[in-house]
Amino acid sequence: MNRCEPITTEEADKKGEVKHLIGALRICGCPSWALKKVPDNAKEKIKTNSRTQKNYRSQVDIPYVEGVSERVHRVMKKYGVATAMRPYTTLRRLLVHSKHKVEFTEQCELVYQTPCKDCGAEYIREIGRLLKPRLDEHRKDVDNTLTMRNTQGAGKR
Repeated sequence: MNRCEPITTEEADKKGEVKHLIGALRICGCPSWALKKVPDNAKEKIKTNSRTQKNYRSQVDIPYVEGVSERVHRVMKKYGVATAMRPYTTLRRLLVHSKHKVEFTEQCELVYQTPCKDCGAEYIREIGRLLKPRLDEHRKDVDNTLTMRNTQGAGKR
């Protein structure tokens, strides 16, 4: 009934919509006493809404920030702009992640830089495969190099 009132402009169309609505409710098994109250409740609600509704030019949704949102609401009200406050942190925002975040080491086709622990030189390369296996190879190479240096240094003594 609430949708029928603002959409239909002709009185005959409104009466037709009310008959259609009551017929649909009757088919769904709605009790007859409730069917009699439907048009009366809709008329009363329309009267109440027209009295209580403010003449706002537009509406803005703002995130709720304690202390700030109330001030913004008061300023907007002076200019005829209605404000609706919504929570910034919602369960959906906390629980639902639409994209799977890929770890940096699980990415491919990168340009990367690794510093040398011994001399401080920078090693810059472009890679087309995953970064993690390549970094593991670097670590093994460094470990092998250090092991070779340690064994060579021990033989000289």
